[in-house]
Amino acid sequence: MKIASTEYQYDICWRYFELHANQRLKTFNFFLVVQGVLFALLVEQLKADAWSASPYLSILGFSICIVAMVFGGLDNRTRELIHHAESKLIEIENAVLSEHEKSEGVFYANIFSSEDITAKVGWLTQAPKYTACFRVLFSGTFLIGFIFAFMYFLLR
Repeated sequence: MKIASTEYQYDICWRYFELHANQRLKTFNFFLVVQGVLFALLVEQLKADAWSASPYLSILGFSICIVAMVFGGLDNRTRELIHHAESKLIEIENAVLSEHEKSEGVFYANIFSSEDITAKVGWLTQAPKYTACFRVLFSGTFLIGFIFAFMYFLLR
């Protein structure tokens, strides 16, 4: 059985990471576009009905909830794929680092394996992560959609 070179393994893992990281951002951009359209329709409906109990508000609210849940699930899956690639990249970096520790003058940028050390400064001083920001937006839009979904039933 032939084992692929470390450089080849790193290249494959990097492409896998890059693919899913780009996919996550594109999916989130699409989420923003879809929710933007739904919220624009919601605002137009509110202008037209002046907060009356309209079944259209309920339909739009349910749509906003469904879109938030679907895209939240897609984001979770893509995040898992990214973490899988990151863990493999860390393994490769650590293997290469231990190989080159003995040789003098070799510099190796261990980007993924040093990220945990540099990122954990303190919860008040660290920058928010994509996952936290995305979850706030998914949850917030779901909550707004939920309120409008049941507004028709509460105000009738």
